Formats: sequence, C-alpha cells, structure tokens
Amino acid sequence: MKKLVCLFFVVFLFSARIVCPQQKSNYDLFGGLIKKSVSQIYSALGDSKKNTVVNLSVPQLLDQLKPELISAFNSKGFILKSENEKQQVLNFTLIDASVNYKNPFTDGFFGDAMVEREAVLKGTYFSESQNAVGNPVGFSFSGVDTVSMDDISNLENKAFPFTQGAVPSPPVFSSLLEPVIIVGSLVASVVLLFTVRGK
Repeated sequence: MKKLVCLFFVVFLFSARIVCPQQKSNYDLFGGLIKKSVSQIYSALGDSKKNTVVNLSVPQLLDQLKPELISAFNSKGFILKSENEKQQVLNFTLIDASVNYKNPFTDGFFGDAMVEREAVLKGTYFSESQNAVGNPVGFSFSGVDTVSMDDISNLENKAFPFTQGAVPSPPVFSSLLEPVIIVGSLVASVVLLFTVRGK
C-alpha cells in the first residue's frame, strides 16, 4: 500500500503546474515600447526639446495607440498643440506595431505548451523649424517573453488587430509522448495495486 501511495505522489508532482505571475497583455507591451521610443527621442533632442511641439502621424489601424503616445509625450514635457509657428516641431510617425509568436515548446513532461511572444514597434521622427529640417531617424523596439499558448486569447484584444499574431502549432513530440506516459503510469498503478493485494 505504501508503494501505491508513493507512486501516486510521484505522478502528482509531475503533473503539478507552476503558478505564473499575471502576464501583461499585448496592448500593455506596446505601451511600454512607446515609452521607450519617446525616452530615446527625449535624449536625442538634447536642449532643443524645450518647447518642442509634437505632430503625431498614426495609421488608422494603429489609432488605438494614440492615447499611449499622447501620455508618453506629455510625461516628458512635450507640447502636442500650439499656435506659435516659431516653435520647433517634432514630426513623429508610427509605422508598425505587431506581435509574433515563435519557438513553441513544452514546459516539462506534463507542463503547458509555451511559446515566445515578441512585440515590435517601428516608426520614424524628424524635427523641423523655420530655418531647417532634420534628417528622418528610424527606430525599432521589441520586447520578448514567454507565454502559455492557453493564455494567448486572453492576452490579445480582438478589437485591435495589431495585438493579434499567428500562433504556431504545439510541439508534436510532446503531444504524443504525454498520453503514452499517462497511460503507462495508469497501467503500472493497476498492476502494482493487484500485486500488493495479491500478497
């Protein structure tokens, strides 16, 4: 009987799932990347950033990211609207925001199917004044982490297509191996049970 209890304990340990902290949504990841891009611009402009007016250009598909952009520029002291034509203007264009899922794997024998999540933000900016126009500067920021395939639908926002990505198929080897291990464990448990009872 002790052997049977030990066997069930081992199976329980293998099948137990580790509780992961709350994952950021794909939209939240873009918010962080926007803050990074604005911080880069803030550092690149130097002293000329004072009283700089920002002119935002965002594609319609990414229009839902405008509040994040406005908040990020406001937090750095940029001006978003002005009637003063003599002020320096920063032209900011958001080109692309996308999510990619890649490199699927299984977290242990009985763990979740996991996948790498990459959020990418691309754009350009240039400054202009009455006297000169600066050269366009491109930027690309990305963030990579690991998420459970079961959680992807909760991390995406169906109303915002840019938060969605193509999900790869789970690993074939693990999906075939796990049922074999489970059935083998059950057969071994039954055999052990009748062997112990027979004695």
